[in-house]
This record gives sequence, C-alpha cells and structure tokens, in this order.
Amino acid sequence: MNKIKPKGGRRPAVESGINELYPEERLANAVILQAVDDYRAAVRRLKKYPKDEIAAGIKISIEEFFVSREFCIYSEADGKSLIGQIYAKELNRACDKANDVFRLKPQHSGFYASYDMWRRGKIAKRDAAAMCNMSCQSFYVKVKKFEEIKGIRGGKEHE
Repeated sequence: MNKIKPKGGRRPAVESGINELYPEERLANAVILQAVDDYRAAVRRLKKYPKDEIAAGIKISIEEFFVSREFCIYSEADGKSLIGQIYAKELNRACDKANDVFRLKPQHSGFYASYDMWRRGKIAKRDAAAMCNMSCQSFYVKVKKFEEIKGIRGGKEHE
C-alpha cells in the first residue's frame, strides 16, 4: 500500500506548536518577534556606540510602536512592560562586569535597567524600586553604592 505524502513534501502540523496558529496569528507573532530583535540590536548598538543616531532612531521608533494602537492589533500584551523587560535584559547582560564587583540578589536583577530609566527621568524612584522588588529606601542605598563603585555623582560620571 502506498503512503500518501502531503503536497510539497511538508510534514503535517505537530500537535502543539506554531503551525496550529492561523496565518494571521503567525504573521502577528513574526512582526512582534522582529520588532523585539530589532530593539535588542539597537539597545546593544547604543551601549557600544552611544552617539549612533541610526540606532537611537530605531530604538525610539520601536518604542513608539510598542505603545501604539497598531501594537494592540498584533497582541494583547502590554507594550510598555515588554519594552521594560527587553531593555532590562539587555542592560543587565551588558553589566556583567559590574556584577562581579556589585553583587545583586537574584530578585533584584532589574536594578540596572530601573536605575538607568530613573536617572534619565523616565520613571519615578518608587517605580524603579518596584521594578527591582525593593523598597524605595533599599533602592536608594543600592543606587548610592552603585554610583560610588562606578565613580558616578548625581547620575554623571566623574574621573
């Protein structure tokens, strides 16, 4: 008895996987994943070359996409929290050397991103502390210790 092969030699969809999604859902997921990849690349580029205007423009446009109505069409996720998670992950990844000197508890892993956003005036101190699962006082103590180790005064580096 001959086995029937699917057209084009494709295997049938697995029981649980992306192939079960409708084409428009797969497209929406692909758009979001591409935006996430582009955002990560822009953040990494800006960490290495802070004056790169192209990377800064890409980062800003993707941040605007994540908080736009268009994003709501593609996903039910909260765009602002997604940006924060991606940024925190990339910033923490870039701060591995600082981790050797400045030890953080695992639950405080978002410290670098929340510190950076707080110093740039994007979020309040209480929000930055909440991102790290810290009290405001604990966050501020960590900030002072971090700035002392890194040679930063009032959010600006000094020599």
